[in-house]
Amino acid sequence: MLTDGLKTARIVTLMVLFLFASELAATPSGALKSPKKDAKWDVSAKFGPTKEIPIDVTEGTWMNVTVHPGGQKIAFDLLGDLYELPIQGGEARPLTQGPAWDMQPTYSPDGTSVAFTSDRAGGDNIWLMAAGGGKPRALTNERFRLYNSPAWSADSRYLVARKHFTSRRSLGGGEIWMVHRDGGKGVQMTKRPNQQKDLGEPALSGSGRWLYYSRDATPGSVFQYNKDPNPGIFSIFRLDRKSGRTDKFIGGPGGAIRPTPSPDNHRIAYIRRVRGRSVLIARELKSGREVVLTDQLDRDLQETWSIHGVYPSMAWTPDSQWVVYWAGGRLWRSSIHGARKAIPFHVKSTRRVHHALRSKVAVQPKEQRVRALRWPRFVYGSQAIVFEALGRLWLQRKASQKPVALTAPSNRRQFTPAPSPKAKQVAFATWNDQEFGAIRVGALRPGAGSWPVTKEPGHYRAPAWSPDRKTIAFEKLKGGWLRSAAWSNDPGIYVVSSRGGPMRRLTRKGFGPH
Repeated sequence: MLTDGLKTARIVTLMVLFLFASELAATPSGALKSPKKDAKWDVSAKFGPTKEIPIDVTEGTWMNVTVHPGGQKIAFDLLGDLYELPIQGGEARPLTQGPAWDMQPTYSPDGTSVAFTSDRAGGDNIWLMAAGGGKPRALTNERFRLYNSPAWSADSRYLVARKHFTSRRSLGGGEIWMVHRDGGKGVQMTKRPNQQKDLGEPALSGSGRWLYYSRDATPGSVFQYNKDPNPGIFSIFRLDRKSGRTDKFIGGPGGAIRPTPSPDNHRIAYIRRVRGRSVLIARELKSGREVVLTDQLDRDLQETWSIHGVYPSMAWTPDSQWVVYWAGGRLWRSSIHGARKAIPFHVKSTRRVHHALRSKVAVQPKEQRVRALRWPRFVYGSQAIVFEALGRLWLQRKASQKPVALTAPSNRRQFTPAPSPKAKQVAFATWNDQEFGAIRVGALRPGAGSWPVTKEPGHYRAPAWSPDRKTIAFEKLKGGWLRSAAWSNDPGIYVVSSRGGPMRRLTRKGFGPH
């Protein structure tokens, strides 16, 4: 019989498909129109009234910096635009301008190009332009697994960058990919160790053999905010492109982030947390000896999420003697011999911003539309329902009638109504941050008042009547977290007389008594 039923279902399905196809054939060609496609996203387009905001600053926040291989100029990002500046400091010249958010510039080793991260096509991707600015082109074209943090190979033919992957948790994890400067899909260089912990800040050695990067190296696979940085959160890893082997290169107390190898392949600069300070360190690759360049950095992001890097990118000068970086709102360079110099800059520009959409909001209207009705319960033997809204109980007798307030306004919020079996009373829970909660009973008519049936304050909810209306069961909870921890002893399922009296615990665990 089941087989016959399946055959019949197939025949009916085929008949429906045949009739649908016949309808399409009989329809005039102009009657069916394909849906209109949305216009291609343009981040520079105006979506309403705009205005120009003047920018006149000598300091900036979280600025990535790069040094030209000629050693005479640097580039940095500020408020979504890229700028070029003499390495001695002075007036900054814009390399990019406009609504697109451009950041993380890096000069190619041959000095002809600048790679950077930009959302000008709708999401973060790697872009290239001439070293002097102008005519940027997209190197990557990801719509979901977005790119950031570009870094060049020594021959200026390839770039590595961080690619972002998300899963069930929005934070996601990173992988390092390599892309030719002419474009293409790229080649995966590292595999993310899990779906949540970060990996990024790629950098290639001058020889091209080593790929450095930082990642969260703490145990487990779940990302957590505000871990203790003193034992170490991030570590620097090194991939040997010759053998394919990956090893932890720098770690330990305070962690290690932002690996930056020197052009002469003798040192690597990185940042470590030392107590409450982020410290810039230069490490000799052969001996492992280290020298502190400065402890005057801003706090790094090891305890939080850092898709675009745990600290802004920095760069060596071509002679491998100085590291240029951002800290305290300014640009600096520190020598491996101990000197530290400021690089003053001045940016005078404008930013286009859209007018904020605003609408008038009635602060205290006579009527308020409620969009969340909670704990609706039918009144036995009728079409009426009781529910909670705005911290009060309401009674609606018929669908065609307006609800009326069942209880008077009170400093105690009212929850989880439970009409009695004979539809004459209602039990409910209350809460007040100072007086705590109670189980109360009142007549099932507007304005009739109510009385407590529990004698001591507590964290109560979900009352339920016995069929004879003599007893009420309810939940007693623990406090803490968002509520006070007081009156939290002996949680469980309790019963009490509907006229009030001592409570009696039935079970230590459970919920939803009925």
